[in-house]
Amino acid sequence: MKRIIYLLSGLLLVQLLVAGGLFWQERQQSRLPAAEPLLAFELETLDQLTLEDGQGVRLTLQQRDGRWQLPDYHDLPVSAAKLDALFERLEQARADWPVATTESGRQRFEVAEQNFQRKLSFQRDGELQGALYLGTSPGFKQTHVRLAGHDEVYAIELESHQLALQPERWFDAGLLSPAEPVTRLAGEGFSLRKHDDGWRADGEQQPVTEQLDQLLQALNGLRVEAVAEPSDEAVEPAFQLRVGSDQQQHRYRFYRDGEQYMVERDDQPLRFRLAQHRFERLSGFTADQLLAAPTGATDADPNGERSAGVDAAGSASASADQPT
Repeated sequence: MKRIIYLLSGLLLVQLLVAGGLFWQERQQSRLPAAEPLLAFELETLDQLTLEDGQGVRLTLQQRDGRWQLPDYHDLPVSAAKLDALFERLEQARADWPVATTESGRQRFEVAEQNFQRKLSFQRDGELQGALYLGTSPGFKQTHVRLAGHDEVYAIELESHQLALQPERWFDAGLLSPAEPVTRLAGEGFSLRKHDDGWRADGEQQPVTEQLDQLLQALNGLRVEAVAEPSDEAVEPAFQLRVGSDQQQHRYRFYRDGEQYMVERDDQPLRFRLAQHRFERLSGFTADQLLAAPTGATDADPNGERSAGVDAAGSASASADQPT
Protein backbone atom coordinates (compact mmCIF):
# COMPACT_ATOMS: atom_id res chain seq x y z
CA MET A 1 0.00 0.00 0.00
CA LYS A 2 2.83 2.37 0.94
CA ARG A 3 4.49 1.55 -2.38
CA ILE A 4 1.41 2.70 -4.32
CA ILE A 5 1.26 5.92 -2.30
CA TYR A 6 4.92 6.66 -3.03
CA LEU A 7 4.33 5.97 -6.74
CA LEU A 8 1.33 8.28 -6.94
CA SER A 9 3.16 10.98 -5.03
CA GLY A 10 6.07 10.77 -7.47
CA LEU A 11 3.75 11.09 -10.46
CA LEU A 12 2.09 14.11 -8.87
CA LEU A 13 5.49 15.72 -8.29
CA VAL A 14 6.47 15.19 -11.91
CA GLN A 15 3.21 16.78 -13.08
CA LEU A 16 3.78 19.79 -10.84
CA LEU A 17 7.32 20.23 -12.16
CA VAL A 18 6.16 20.05 -15.79
CA ALA A 19 3.32 22.52 -15.18
CA GLY A 20 5.68 24.88 -13.36
CA GLY A 21 8.20 24.70 -16.18
CA LEU A 22 5.58 25.51 -18.81
CA PHE A 23 4.28 28.42 -16.73
CA TRP A 24 7.80 29.82 -16.29
CA GLN A 25 8.50 29.50 -20.04
CA GLU A 26 5.31 31.39 -20.94
CA ARG A 27 6.15 34.15 -18.47
CA GLN A 28 9.66 34.51 -19.89
CA GLN A 29 8.40 34.63 -23.48
CA SER A 30 5.82 37.26 -22.60
CA ARG A 31 8.61 39.48 -21.32
CA LEU A 32 10.60 39.30 -24.58
CA PRO A 33 10.26 42.40 -26.75
CA ALA A 34 8.41 42.02 -30.04
CA ALA A 35 10.66 41.46 -33.04
CA GLU A 36 11.52 44.68 -34.85
CA PRO A 37 10.85 45.13 -38.58
CA LEU A 38 13.90 44.21 -40.64
CA LEU A 39 13.70 47.51 -42.55
CA ALA A 40 13.58 50.77 -40.60
CA PHE A 41 12.11 52.89 -43.42
CA GLU A 42 8.80 53.03 -45.26
CA LEU A 43 8.91 51.33 -48.65
CA GLU A 44 6.16 53.63 -49.97
CA THR A 45 8.53 56.61 -49.67
CA LEU A 46 11.15 55.12 -52.02
CA ASP A 47 11.60 56.16 -55.64
CA GLN A 48 14.25 53.69 -56.81
CA LEU A 49 15.13 50.02 -56.30
CA THR A 50 18.30 48.44 -57.65
CA LEU A 51 18.61 44.67 -57.82
CA GLU A 52 21.96 43.08 -58.73
CA ASP A 53 23.86 39.81 -58.54
CA GLY A 54 27.48 39.06 -57.76
CA GLN A 55 28.49 39.10 -61.45
CA GLY A 56 27.53 42.72 -62.12
CA VAL A 57 24.11 42.15 -63.70
CA ARG A 58 21.83 44.97 -62.54
CA LEU A 59 18.16 45.88 -62.82
CA THR A 60 16.69 49.26 -61.84
CA LEU A 61 13.09 50.08 -60.98
CA GLN A 62 12.34 53.78 -60.80
CA GLN A 63 9.29 55.76 -59.77
CA ARG A 64 8.40 58.77 -61.92
CA ASP A 65 5.26 60.84 -61.50
CA GLY A 66 3.79 58.21 -59.22
CA ARG A 67 4.43 55.31 -61.62
CA TRP A 68 7.14 52.66 -61.37
CA GLN A 69 9.03 52.10 -64.62
CA LEU A 70 12.00 50.20 -66.05
CA PRO A 71 14.39 52.96 -67.23
CA ASP A 72 16.70 50.46 -68.92
CA TYR A 73 13.90 48.60 -70.70
CA HIS A 74 12.13 51.19 -72.86
CA ASP A 75 10.64 52.90 -69.78
CA LEU A 76 7.95 50.23 -69.68
CA PRO A 77 5.65 50.20 -66.65
CA VAL A 78 6.42 47.82 -63.80
CA SER A 79 3.80 45.24 -62.88
CA ALA A 80 2.04 46.70 -59.84
CA ALA A 81 1.06 43.22 -58.64
CA LYS A 82 4.67 41.97 -58.62
CA LEU A 83 6.05 45.08 -56.92
CA ASP A 84 3.27 45.03 -54.31
CA ALA A 85 4.01 41.35 -53.59
CA LEU A 86 7.70 42.13 -53.04
CA PHE A 87 6.92 45.08 -50.77
CA GLU A 88 4.49 42.95 -48.77
CA ARG A 89 7.14 40.31 -48.11
CA LEU A 90 9.71 42.89 -47.10
CA GLU A 91 7.29 44.68 -44.77
CA GLN A 92 6.49 41.38 -43.06
CA ALA A 93 10.17 40.54 -42.54
CA ARG A 94 11.23 40.68 -38.88
CA ALA A 95 14.62 40.79 -37.17
CA ASP A 96 13.83 38.03 -34.65
CA TRP A 97 16.27 35.15 -34.11
CA PRO A 98 19.39 35.29 -36.32
CA VAL A 99 20.63 32.06 -37.85
CA ALA A 100 24.20 33.38 -37.92
CA THR A 101 26.22 36.38 -36.76
CA THR A 102 29.77 35.49 -37.85
CA GLU A 103 31.75 36.07 -41.05
CA SER A 104 31.83 32.33 -41.72
CA GLY A 105 28.03 32.28 -41.45
CA ARG A 106 27.68 35.16 -43.89
CA GLN A 107 29.89 33.30 -46.35
CA ARG A 108 28.03 30.02 -45.88
CA PHE A 109 24.62 31.62 -46.45
CA GLU A 110 26.00 33.81 -49.30
CA VAL A 111 25.04 37.18 -47.83
CA ALA A 112 28.56 38.64 -47.48
CA GLU A 113 29.62 41.88 -49.16
CA GLN A 114 31.72 40.03 -51.74
CA ASN A 115 29.72 36.83 -51.84
CA PHE A 116 25.97 37.21 -52.36
CA GLN A 117 23.27 35.96 -54.71
CA ARG A 118 21.29 39.19 -54.81
CA LYS A 119 21.67 42.69 -53.45
CA LEU A 120 18.64 44.95 -53.18
CA SER A 121 19.33 48.66 -52.65
CA PHE A 122 16.69 51.20 -51.64
CA GLN A 123 16.90 54.88 -52.60
CA ARG A 124 14.91 58.05 -52.04
CA ASP A 125 15.73 61.40 -53.66
CA GLY A 126 19.11 60.05 -54.77
CA GLU A 127 20.14 58.95 -51.28
CA LEU A 128 20.69 55.35 -50.21
CA GLN A 129 18.26 54.34 -47.47
CA GLY A 130 19.57 50.83 -46.98
CA ALA A 131 20.43 47.58 -48.71
CA LEU A 132 19.75 43.89 -48.27
CA TYR A 133 22.03 41.01 -49.16
CA LEU A 134 20.03 37.94 -50.16
CA GLY A 135 21.51 34.47 -50.34
CA THR A 136 20.68 30.80 -50.06
CA SER A 137 17.27 29.29 -49.35
CA PRO A 138 16.80 27.44 -46.04
CA GLY A 139 13.46 26.02 -47.14
CA PHE A 140 10.36 26.39 -49.27
CA LYS A 141 9.61 30.07 -50.08
CA GLN A 142 12.39 31.28 -47.78
CA THR A 143 15.62 33.22 -48.26
CA HIS A 144 18.57 34.10 -46.05
CA VAL A 145 19.04 37.88 -45.78
CA ARG A 146 21.37 40.34 -44.09
CA LEU A 147 20.91 44.07 -43.71
CA ALA A 148 23.95 45.99 -44.95
CA GLY A 149 26.06 47.21 -42.04
CA HIS A 150 24.80 44.47 -39.70
CA ASP A 151 26.20 41.06 -38.78
CA GLU A 152 22.96 39.16 -38.19
CA VAL A 153 21.63 36.77 -40.83
CA TYR A 154 17.89 36.00 -40.84
CA ALA A 155 15.59 33.66 -42.72
CA ILE A 156 12.54 35.44 -44.15
CA GLU A 157 9.65 34.50 -46.41
CA LEU A 158 10.75 35.51 -49.90
CA GLU A 159 10.77 33.51 -53.12
CA SER A 160 13.59 33.51 -55.66
CA HIS A 161 11.31 34.48 -58.56
CA GLN A 162 10.55 37.75 -56.74
CA LEU A 163 14.22 38.70 -57.19
CA ALA A 164 14.48 38.17 -60.94
CA LEU A 165 17.02 40.28 -62.84
CA GLN A 166 15.34 39.97 -66.25
CA PRO A 167 13.22 43.04 -67.12
CA GLU A 168 10.77 40.76 -68.94
CA ARG A 169 9.86 39.33 -65.54
CA TRP A 170 9.01 42.76 -64.15
CA PHE A 171 7.19 44.79 -66.80
CA ASP A 172 3.41 44.95 -66.96
CA ALA A 173 2.56 42.19 -69.43
CA GLY A 174 -1.02 43.43 -69.71
CA LEU A 175 -0.16 46.93 -70.92
CA LEU A 176 -1.86 46.34 -74.30
CA SER A 177 -5.14 45.05 -72.91
CA PRO A 178 -8.02 47.55 -73.14
CA ALA A 179 -7.95 50.04 -70.26
CA GLU A 180 -11.68 50.83 -70.56
CA PRO A 181 -14.74 48.64 -71.23
CA VAL A 182 -14.91 47.76 -74.92
CA THR A 183 -17.97 49.08 -76.75
CA ARG A 184 -16.63 49.17 -80.35
CA LEU A 185 -14.99 46.26 -82.13
CA ALA A 186 -14.12 45.83 -85.79
CA GLY A 187 -12.07 43.49 -87.92
CA GLU A 188 -12.03 42.03 -91.40
CA GLY A 189 -15.65 41.47 -92.37
CA PHE A 190 -17.32 42.70 -89.21
CA SER A 191 -18.03 45.86 -87.24
CA LEU A 192 -19.77 45.65 -83.86
CA ARG A 193 -21.03 48.27 -81.45
CA LYS A 194 -22.52 47.96 -77.98
CA HIS A 195 -25.83 49.75 -77.43
CA ASP A 196 -28.02 50.05 -74.35
CA ASP A 197 -29.85 46.87 -75.33
CA GLY A 198 -26.71 44.91 -76.23
CA TRP A 199 -24.27 44.41 -79.11
CA ARG A 200 -25.34 44.99 -82.70
CA ALA A 201 -23.52 44.68 -86.00
CA ASP A 202 -23.58 46.95 -89.00
CA GLY A 203 -25.77 45.48 -91.72
CA GLU A 204 -28.35 42.73 -91.37
CA GLN A 205 -26.20 40.15 -89.56
CA GLN A 206 -26.06 40.11 -85.78
CA PRO A 207 -23.28 38.95 -83.46
CA VAL A 208 -23.17 35.45 -82.02
CA THR A 209 -23.13 36.18 -78.28
CA GLU A 210 -21.01 33.21 -77.25
CA GLN A 211 -18.30 33.92 -79.82
CA LEU A 212 -18.30 37.64 -79.08
CA ASP A 213 -17.92 37.01 -75.34
CA GLN A 214 -14.93 34.77 -76.02
CA LEU A 215 -13.30 37.41 -78.21
CA LEU A 216 -13.80 40.10 -75.58
CA GLN A 217 -12.39 37.78 -72.95
CA ALA A 218 -9.30 37.13 -75.08
CA LEU A 219 -8.74 40.87 -75.61
CA ASN A 220 -9.23 41.77 -71.94
CA GLY A 221 -6.80 38.99 -71.00
CA LEU A 222 -4.20 39.94 -73.60
CA ARG A 223 -0.69 39.43 -72.21
CA VAL A 224 2.61 39.93 -74.02
CA GLU A 225 5.92 38.24 -73.24
CA ALA A 226 8.65 40.76 -74.08
CA VAL A 227 9.69 43.48 -76.50
CA ALA A 228 10.20 41.95 -79.96
CA GLU A 229 13.57 42.31 -81.59
CA PRO A 230 13.49 44.58 -84.66
CA SER A 231 13.48 42.72 -87.98
CA ASP A 232 15.45 43.67 -91.08
CA GLU A 233 12.59 42.52 -93.30
CA ALA A 234 9.16 44.13 -93.44
CA VAL A 235 6.42 41.83 -92.19
CA GLU A 236 2.80 42.42 -93.15
CA PRO A 237 0.13 42.03 -90.45
CA ALA A 238 -1.60 38.66 -90.43
CA PHE A 239 -4.79 40.34 -89.19
CA GLN A 240 -5.94 43.55 -87.52
CA LEU A 241 -8.53 44.59 -84.98
CA ARG A 242 -9.88 47.98 -83.97
CA VAL A 243 -10.89 48.00 -80.31
CA GLY A 244 -12.19 50.72 -78.00
CA SER A 245 -15.16 52.91 -77.23
CA ASP A 246 -17.07 55.74 -78.89
CA GLN A 247 -14.51 58.19 -77.46
CA GLN A 248 -11.28 56.38 -78.35
CA GLN A 249 -10.27 53.35 -80.35
CA HIS A 250 -6.94 51.62 -80.94
CA ARG A 251 -5.77 49.54 -83.86
CA TYR A 252 -4.08 46.24 -83.02
CA ARG A 253 -1.83 44.65 -85.63
CA PHE A 254 -0.87 41.00 -85.22
CA TYR A 255 2.17 39.55 -86.98
CA ARG A 256 3.66 36.16 -87.64
CA ASP A 257 7.31 35.93 -88.63
CA GLY A 258 8.32 32.30 -88.87
CA GLU A 259 7.87 30.88 -85.38
CA GLN A 260 7.64 34.32 -83.77
CA TYR A 261 4.27 35.87 -83.00
CA MET A 262 3.94 39.58 -82.31
CA VAL A 263 1.45 42.37 -81.67
CA GLU A 264 1.57 46.16 -81.70
CA ARG A 265 -0.93 48.89 -80.86
CA ASP A 266 -1.08 52.24 -82.60
CA ASP A 267 -0.38 54.24 -79.42
CA GLN A 268 2.77 52.26 -78.56
CA PRO A 269 6.10 52.65 -80.38
CA LEU A 270 7.12 49.05 -79.65
CA ARG A 271 6.19 45.65 -81.03
CA PHE A 272 5.83 42.85 -78.50
CA ARG A 273 6.26 39.10 -78.58
CA LEU A 274 3.05 37.14 -78.13
CA ALA A 275 2.53 33.52 -77.13
CA GLN A 276 1.46 31.32 -80.02
CA HIS A 277 -1.73 30.16 -78.29
CA ARG A 278 -2.87 33.78 -77.77
CA PHE A 279 -2.17 34.64 -81.41
CA GLU A 280 -4.06 31.60 -82.68
CA ARG A 281 -6.99 32.20 -80.37
CA LEU A 282 -7.46 35.78 -81.56
CA SER A 283 -6.89 34.93 -85.23
CA GLY A 284 -9.62 32.31 -85.02
CA PHE A 285 -12.43 34.85 -84.60
CA THR A 286 -13.58 35.44 -88.16
CA ALA A 287 -16.68 37.17 -89.48
CA ASP A 288 -18.25 33.78 -90.20
CA GLN A 289 -17.92 32.82 -86.53
CA LEU A 290 -18.89 36.16 -85.01
CA LEU A 291 -21.92 36.97 -87.17
CA ALA A 292 -25.15 35.01 -87.38
CA ALA A 293 -26.90 34.49 -90.69
CA PRO A 294 -29.14 37.47 -91.60
CA THR A 295 -32.85 37.16 -90.98
CA GLY A 296 -34.64 35.76 -94.01
CA ALA A 297 -31.56 34.15 -95.57
CA THR A 298 -31.94 30.37 -96.19
CA ASP A 299 -29.86 27.62 -97.69
CA ALA A 300 -32.13 27.75 -100.72
CA ASP A 301 -31.13 31.36 -101.36
CA PRO A 302 -27.30 31.38 -101.22
CA ASN A 303 -27.11 34.55 -103.31
CA GLY A 304 -29.12 36.50 -100.74
CA GLU A 305 -26.92 35.25 -97.91
CA ARG A 306 -23.74 36.14 -99.77
CA SER A 307 -25.07 39.61 -100.55
CA ALA A 308 -25.79 40.29 -96.87
CA GLY A 309 -22.34 39.02 -95.85
CA VAL A 310 -20.59 41.22 -98.40
CA ASP A 311 -22.53 44.30 -97.25
CA ALA A 312 -21.59 43.60 -93.62
CA ALA A 313 -17.95 42.99 -94.54
CA GLY A 314 -17.78 46.19 -96.55
CA SER A 315 -19.26 48.18 -93.70
CA ALA A 316 -16.83 46.61 -91.22
CA SER A 317 -13.77 47.26 -93.37
CA ALA A 318 -14.70 50.89 -93.84
CA SER A 319 -15.25 51.29 -90.11
CA ALA A 320 -11.94 49.65 -89.23
CA ASP A 321 -10.03 51.90 -91.62
CA GLN A 322 -11.46 55.16 -90.32
CA PRO A 323 -9.04 57.17 -88.18
CA THR A 324 -9.76 57.55 -84.47
